[in-house]
Amino acid sequence: MATYKIEDKYDQSEVFEPILFFTDLMKESFKEYLMDGMKIIEKRETELKKRIEILKESNPSLAEVLAVDFEQKGYKNQLFRQAFINSTALYLYSRLEDFLDSLCVCCKRMFMSDLNHATYRHECKKENSEIDRKKHYIIKVSGIDFTPLQKFWSKIDVFRKIRNLIAHSDNKIINNNYKHVIKLAEIEEGIKYLKEHKLIIIEPAYLQLVMDDIYDFLHSLMEAIYIQYGLISSKKD
Repeated sequence: MATYKIEDKYDQSEVFEPILFFTDLMKESFKEYLMDGMKIIEKRETELKKRIEILKESNPSLAEVLAVDFEQKGYKNQLFRQAFINSTALYLYSRLEDFLDSLCVCCKRMFMSDLNHATYRHECKKENSEIDRKKHYIIKVSGIDFTPLQKFWSKIDVFRKIRNLIAHSDNKIINNNYKHVIKLAEIEEGIKYLKEHKLIIIEPAYLQLVMDDIYDFLHSLMEAIYIQYGLISSKKD
């Protein structure tokens, strides 16, 4: 994990203080939330297995179908495990959108821009995602060099694609736009590609990595904005 962190003098900023507070809170509690959630899921899975065993006596054919569905599909029981993981991924992505939106407002205020972040469209890319549009707005208004942050953004963009699979196709690969995600599943912890079912499955370990990347990205982004703001302010003085 990267070591980017806003310096103490930046922590006192009224502009970024709410974002700093909530990102710190999320990072501190996220791992515990995942662990507690998975313990509950594992308990429910154990209970379901017991119910299938009991069902073997009264309806063996149905019990066999359920057992195969539960054990062989590779993604456990979607009613429990994947529902929890997917909903957590969607929430994490929505928080990223909210934080970037707040940073757009901060930049508009700090740099006294007339550009409206809600309607801004990057002139070079007409089909930006919502988070990509917010990123370009921040770059445009603040004038920061985004190059050092690109390593974080590349990982976030992969997470965006996985989020889209969860939200729009129930984890299923539906076109060729996800080749990079499939390749990443071969090496990245917590991502699996079930070729037979064309499914991308994520685990808590991947969500924890994403949380760390989002945290480091946002804090290093705020640092870059404040450095740029200081440079502009000093030139004006």
